[in-house]
Amino acid sequence: MSIEYGKLIENACIIIASLTAIYGINTWRRELRGKKEHDLAEEVLSLIYECRDRLRAIRSPFATSEEGKSRKVSPDEIPEEAEILNRAYIAFERYKANQEPFNRLFVVRYRFMALFGKDKAQPIEDLRLALNNVFISAQMLPSYWRRQGRPFRDDESFKHHLEEMHKHEAIFWGTFSDQDEFDKRVNSIVDRMDTVCASILRPVPLRKRAWLRFRKGK
Repeated sequence: MSIEYGKLIENACIIIASLTAIYGINTWRRELRGKKEHDLAEEVLSLIYECRDRLRAIRSPFATSEEGKSRKVSPDEIPEEAEILNRAYIAFERYKANQEPFNRLFVVRYRFMALFGKDKAQPIEDLRLALNNVFISAQMLPSYWRRQGRPFRDDESFKHHLEEMHKHEAIFWGTFSDQDEFDKRVNSIVDRMDTVCASILRPVPLRKRAWLRFRKGK
């Protein structure tokens, strides 16, 4: 074997080894990214389901006489005023006892956006807004409850008062029936997140994707 031929074989071996190493590194990177995406999607889906259940617990209409009493009472509150404010404070009190999964979900949202895009993370933001609606209703309801039994200047004012009060009560207290529009809204948010994560956790096989594209083309 000539020296030139031996050198050529040696160079070829080096090139093949280098290409194999590069391919191995790229494969490892793809697998690592795929695992990160899978783990993150699994975590987010698990958290949003848990948050839905915790939100239902926060909105439960069944309250004990002791709930809401952790609120800091103002010295000039009369008993009737304190009772109304305590009742509204139940939502905040329950949230404090159930806030861990919400905190984790809202923190991990930024990683989810970075990996999958802002639009894919929108259900998490929508859940945060839904939770804020509960807090807003909890803040608004005491003013409506205080006015119950008091005279209004006309029937239209009384009608508007009742409509607004019932709107906030429907957010504050859950029934979890077909009439619970807030619960249906939260379920829709969770379903959208499930659809997003399902495409990551349970991707359509390549052959099936090709068949679906073929059918769609037809």
